[in-house]
Amino acid sequence: MLTKSQKTTIAAISAGHFVNDSYSNMLGPLLPLLMAKLGFSLSQAGFLGSLLVFSSSLTQPLYGYLGDRYVHRAFAVYGPLVTAVFMSMIGIAPGYYTLAVFLLLGGVGIAAFHPQAAALVSSAAKGRQGFSMSVFVTCGSLGYAFGPTLATLFILSFGLERSYLTAVPGILIGLWLMRLVPGNLSSVKSHQERAEGIQLRRLWRPLLVLYLLVVIRSAVQFTLSQFLPLYYTAQGYSVKQGAFFLTLFLVSGGVGGFFGGHLADRFGGRKVMAASMLGTTPLLLAFLFLPGLWSVIALVCTGLFLLSTIPVNVVIAQQLAPNHSSTVSAMMMGFAWGAGGILVLPLAGLLAENYGFTFTYAVLSVLPLLGFLLTLQLPSAVGSRPAPESVDLSEGF
Repeated sequence: MLTKSQKTTIAAISAGHFVNDSYSNMLGPLLPLLMAKLGFSLSQAGFLGSLLVFSSSLTQPLYGYLGDRYVHRAFAVYGPLVTAVFMSMIGIAPGYYTLAVFLLLGGVGIAAFHPQAAALVSSAAKGRQGFSMSVFVTCGSLGYAFGPTLATLFILSFGLERSYLTAVPGILIGLWLMRLVPGNLSSVKSHQERAEGIQLRRLWRPLLVLYLLVVIRSAVQFTLSQFLPLYYTAQGYSVKQGAFFLTLFLVSGGVGGFFGGHLADRFGGRKVMAASMLGTTPLLLAFLFLPGLWSVIALVCTGLFLLSTIPVNVVIAQQLAPNHSSTVSAMMMGFAWGAGGILVLPLAGLLAENYGFTFTYAVLSVLPLLGFLLTLQLPSAVGSRPAPESVDLSEGF
């Protein structure tokens, strides 16, 4: 059983995850207002999304390495403060390039928080890592889901020129983390574990398959979430309604992620990932071509299926490389996740600009089918509980 102190630490870091990730999804719903104010194109909007993805995701392994080697809690405590300050300033950016700088610096806080916070949660759990990590991940997913609606409601009520006031929650949570997160929690690996890096070489093929699966899932997720408000406003919906549909999609994804881990325990991670990829394509097409309420239901189901594998990917990677869980988790949660966005968003923006959103999303629906084929290359033993230590999970590669 976790002690009261452990529960408080995990709760504080998970709350920080909620707030931190709510800022990370502010750009999408505010794009219609920012484009109207600053006059940039859809392809330039896609570049801004890629810039934020690069800063907030692709650099996470660097902060994970620095956090493990030099600090115990600094990135987890101060990350939300940096995120809040710069992401809250995007509404007052006087020009396109200033906006890009704010997004770049805001992404630094987002990236710095994640690896160290996840490691501290695992350290605090002491035997309940699975449960504690599910709480941590779910809080982040919910923050990412509710962020667009909260930001939009605030901006529509007080205006873009007062966007800096949205920094208040991040500052408060940072102060709370300073007080409650102990400095003696360490995520530093032992010398023996660090010396075993050579073992990762024999696992490169299954880890590469997992990496590509996260890239595909992230590409679909990023393109949907980044342009969904614009998709709805182009159909005559208001900015507030566009943000609501985005939140609905992301909340359904958070619910899917919560249950995805349980399904993986029962049926196996590979089966859950295969079902996720295979089911996403028809659901995404149904969202595009069904009318009214049926389209909304299909959007919700797309979120449930697509994002159900967020914790599953991490668990499988940790099973494959149990002595390097921080490294592989950072690769799956940050680097692969960000690569999917940075590779696809500019192209998606260009397609939407020239051919429309429906065509762009229809093209996007092909990617999960490629993901399904990749899941067939994973070892059948991964993602199940218990995972026998005697089983070589890289067998077959």
